[in-house]
Amino acid sequence: MIVEIANDVHIVVLDSRIDPVSSLDLHNVLIELIEKGARKIICDLSKTEYIASAGLMTFLMAAKKLKQCDGEISLCSINQHVQKVFDISGFSKIFSIYESREKGLSSCQK
Repeated sequence: MIVEIANDVHIVVLDSRIDPVSSLDLHNVLIELIEKGARKIICDLSKTEYIASAGLMTFLMAAKKLKQCDGEISLCSINQHVQKVFDISGFSKIFSIYESREKGLSSCQK
């Protein structure tokens, strides 16, 4: 997992799998960013080929925590397989999902 910053937006580039073990790492990264003042986070899933329900719950937890402090988490660059998981679970209606990192950044900076 890699964390980058573009202006005031934190970009978390995720690994190929978000399983129960790696979702704990993701949870820790997101919590640390939020506690340090990040209010706009984009998770780049361009490398992600698999996501477990634990990963979905991690995103939901971060979204709730950010909402409490007027922040937002968005997702970008999701492949078709992972997008299906978001669609079936209803999570694609909860999160802003952008087809590219550039579009996500553009939306966050408005």
